[in-house]
Amino acid sequence: MIDQFPSLKIQYDKFMTVYNLVKDEYEEPINVDHH
Repeated sequence: MIDQFPSLKIQYDKFMTVYNLVKDEYEEPINVDHH
């Protein structure tokens, strides 16, 4: 579905990049089980 919307995929990729950076930086013990 995402492949039909290139711009949406780009935004999604950017979001995931930022999300992963933030997750790695600020991961707390409470959130470890929620991937």
